[in-house]
Order: sequence, then structure tokens, then C-alpha cells
Amino acid sequence: MFAITGFFMYSFIVNKNVRNGIIEEIKHIKNKLSQEDTIPTKTKEYFNQIVASTEFDPSNHTISRWNEDVKIFVKGTKKESLITELNSIVSELNDLIDPIDIKIVENESESNVVLFFGSPQGFTNLYPNLKPYMEKNWGFFEIFGGEEITSGRVFVDIVRNKTLTGQKHILREELTQSLGFCNDSYLYPESIFYQDWTETTEYAQIDKEIIKLLYNN
Repeated sequence: MFAITGFFMYSFIVNKNVRNGIIEEIKHIKNKLSQEDTIPTKTKEYFNQIVASTEFDPSNHTISRWNEDVKIFVKGTKKESLITELNSIVSELNDLIDPIDIKIVENESESNVVLFFGSPQGFTNLYPNLKPYMEKNWGFFEIFGGEEITSGRVFVDIVRNKTLTGQKHILREELTQSLGFCNDSYLYPESIFYQDWTETTEYAQIDKEIIKLLYNN
């Protein structure tokens, strides 16, 4: 709820050898899911629901992830409480994920993710083509790429969503989804990926399990 995703295929720019390597890594993850008996069944099922599907295109079973460091540039209204929360989320993700680092950068030219705090109008002033998606969504993420995510945008509405806890929830959910966790689910109310509105501000254990499963193969 209040979150949508845009997917754009990017294979024509990625070096062929790099792309082949990414595809092999994705195959390894799929094989691990099908063969590894030590992974709990519920973790496999949740991974398939959250990672191997998308909210607005359930037929799309592409597994996508970042294979280079994620460099976030913050735009909009930089509330101290949300910047502190962002730093906390980044630290938690870096504790969970081994192969890449997630960091906040000072210059937009260095970034591959733009994170915007503010109003829908402010966000669509930057990206006018996204205006149709703003009416009912307090959070938004858009990622570019196929198997390899190469860049992204994240929006956190701090105008219509007036509570700090709600803003922190949206920040955690949308930023995490931009790492390749593109779907929502009704299975676990404690999960950051829960479909209905919650104000969860921490990862459930099963969230941590599928984050590690996607990135630490």
C-alpha cells in the first residue's frame, strides 16, 4: 500500500561479460532456493513472493539486485530525524549485506540513487513523468536495470504522511525495496513489506533472512 515500482530494462548498456556473470549469480540463487534444505520453507516462499515478483506485474519473475555500491544522494527537506533514521537503516543494511556497501554521498554526480523527502509536487517537479503515480502513494521507488540494478529513485512523502513514525516506515520500506525487493505481501504483519498500512520501523527476522539470501550467495 502507498508504494509502486517502475522497472526499466537496461541490458543494452551492460558489458556482455558482466551481464553473463550477473545471470550466473542469479541462477546460483535460484538453484540454492530449490536445492538448499537448510533454508526454511517459509523463507523460500517469502523470498519468491517479495523478490521474484513485482507488485504491479506478478508475471515478471526477474530477480534483480545491485552488484555495485549503492550511493544515495538526499534531496528535498532534510529533517534531522529522518537523516538520522536513514543513517541507521544504511548501517543495518550494511550489517546484513556483504558484497556491496550502501553509503550516503554529498554530491549528486557521485550517486546512483536519488532519495527525495518532501511533497508529491516537489518530487514531480524533478520527474514530471511520475506525476500520475503520486495521487495515492505516500512512498515510491523506481529502479532501472534488468538482473543488475544500475540506478534508482526513492520518494518519501512528508506532507500528506504527517507522523514521524509513518515517515520512518516509508523510508525503510521504499529504500529497501529499491534494492530488489519489489513486491508486498499479506503474509507477515511484522514485515517491512506488509501490504496494508503499518508503521513498522524495523526489519522482521524474515526480512533479514531474505535480504541476506538475495545478496550473500
